[in-house]
Amino acid sequence: MKYDNSHMISVIEEYEQTSEQLRNWIEEILENNKEKLIVAESRGQIVGTIVFRSKSTKRLSHTGSFTAMVKKEYRNQGIGKLLIKELLNWAEHNTLIEKVSLGVLSTNQRAIELYKSMGFVEEGRKIKEVKLSLVMTYMWMIYLCINWFNPFFVQPFYQTECYYIRLYFCL
Repeated sequence: MKYDNSHMISVIEEYEQTSEQLRNWIEEILENNKEKLIVAESRGQIVGTIVFRSKSTKRLSHTGSFTAMVKKEYRNQGIGKLLIKELLNWAEHNTLIEKVSLGVLSTNQRAIELYKSMGFVEEGRKIKEVKLSLVMTYMWMIYLCINWFNPFFVQPFYQTECYYIRLYFCL
C-alpha cells in the first residue's frame, strides 16, 4: 500500500520491505500483548493502518506510540478517526498500557485538532527536530488510559457515508 507521507517524518523508501520482512514484523507485533496492528479495509483493499508499538524497557513498558496511515483518496471520510478510536479502546482495555503517545509535525493542524478532539494533549515539542524542505518542529501528544477489562469486547463494523469499513484486529 502506497501512502502520501508529506506529513510524516519518514520517507516512503523507509517503509519498503520484502514479504518475509513484513511477515516477521507483523508476527513480532502479534506476539506482544502490549502492541497492536489494526487494518481498515474497503472493497477488498487496505485503505488504512494503525500500529501501536510499546517500549521495551521495564520502566517505560506501560507506554507506547502509534503511527496511523490512510490512503490519500480515502482521507476525510473518518477512517483515521475510527482507527484511532479502536486503538484507544484496545489500550483502555489493556491493563498493561497506561499512556498512548504520538508525534505530529506542528504544521499539521488538521491532525492536531483530530487528536485533541479524541482526548490527546500536547506533552512537549522538539524544536528543529525534522528536516523536510525546511527544519520543522515536532510535537509530542499523549493520551492517558483509564484501564478496565471487558471480556465481551466485540469487534465493531462501521459504515461511513459511501462504503463499509471492516477493521481487522490482529490478535
